[in-house]
Amino acid sequence: MFIKSRKHWNAYTTPILLIIFIALPAIIFYFKNGNPESYKVVKISLLILGIIIFYKSIRKIILNYKVEWIFDGNILIVKSGLLPWKKTHIEMDASQIFEALNSKNLVGTLLGYGIIKIRRTDGLTTYILEYMMTNSEKIASEISKYIRLNKHQQTSSSNIRVPKESLSDELKKLGDLFKDGVISDEEFEKAKQKIIG
Repeated sequence: MFIKSRKHWNAYTTPILLIIFIALPAIIFYFKNGNPESYKVVKISLLILGIIIFYKSIRKIILNYKVEWIFDGNILIVKSGLLPWKKTHIEMDASQIFEALNSKNLVGTLLGYGIIKIRRTDGLTTYILEYMMTNSEKIASEISKYIRLNKHQQTSSSNIRVPKESLSDELKKLGDLFKDGVISDEEFEKAKQKIIG
């Protein structure tokens, strides 16, 4: 099984609407005919605002396009970022994942996107989160299924008991080490007390 998740088309609507209804009209307003002095500050302010909104919206569209999650049954790959020093490329074995969550709001449910959150435990709990992702439910459920199977296998293998050496065998080995001169009187007494309990 191979599941790929990317940003939903709805993630692009806000930046596109900002460009169409705010950035472009502000830029066009600056270059419009007629240049009364009273509007000069307003026109320059709107031009600067339009350029900033245009830049940030185009950047958001490109960054959204670069987000991709891939799960192949064992490995989760998370990619995002545009510039080499800002790129993220994480490959993690699914056994490192503690929990995979998916949530949707009303619009996400109607349009078919959701939030994916992966929690993992590396000493401190870390998580990776992404909004407006397609196949969010599939990818989270497959990772959760893998986690359940992996935990079941670990618990069934941990139920196998290795027989512990008897107390007399341990004391005999300790005595042999003492007779051979490997350990001192003090080490012998400490180890003996530890074995006896």
